Amino acid sequence: MIKVVALFAALIGIGVATAHAEVVEVPLTGLLGVYTTGGTYRTAYVQLDRAPTAVHSIRIRFLGESTVRDWYCDLEDSIPIPVKFYAEINDPITTGLWFGGGSTPEESGEYQIESAFYADHRPKHPTPTWDFLIQYGSCLVSLEGAGNPASDLCQPYSTFSDATVASAILLIDAEFPVPVEETSWGRIKALYESP
Repeated sequence: MIKVVALFAALIGIGVATAHAEVVEVPLTGLLGVYTTGGTYRTAYVQLDRAPTAVHSIRIRFLGESTVRDWYCDLEDSIPIPVKFYAEINDPITTGLWFGGGSTPEESGEYQIESAFYADHRPKHPTPTWDFLIQYGSCLVSLEGAGNPASDLCQPYSTFSDATVASAILLIDAEFPVPVEETSWGRIKALYESP
């Protein structure tokens, strides 16, 4: 009888895979390079080692150095136009979009941007979920660099402002399954067969 109770307790303890929360950092090497206010677009494919069971949030962090140039707008004084970044993840199940991004400072120099992805809630657009990441364990991240002039009449004096992305990381805050040890069934068998 003691063997049966011990066997039952062992089955309950190891037969169920558990999940624990962690933040996984995934390098996005496909997004590295120079972006300009004239428009630059890159993508990076992400394949996780294991699919999460629940997703709490996803952020993008990128850093580098920018050169901000002045633009001439509407016959007024020149204004600095930094590089504006637009990050996007497409939900292939709902066809909804997740957005993130930010802008470099208005002064040239080093920058770091970290942004949480937020759901696209525009009218007539499907609301995205993270179910595709749970189902497939993969996603496509895109990053666009562009200008954000105050007017359509703005023009750069000579060349566009630019920003080099030297590091780009996707931070996935999620529940990930904890694998059950392969030797667990051997332990149960040994427990059952012991005198």
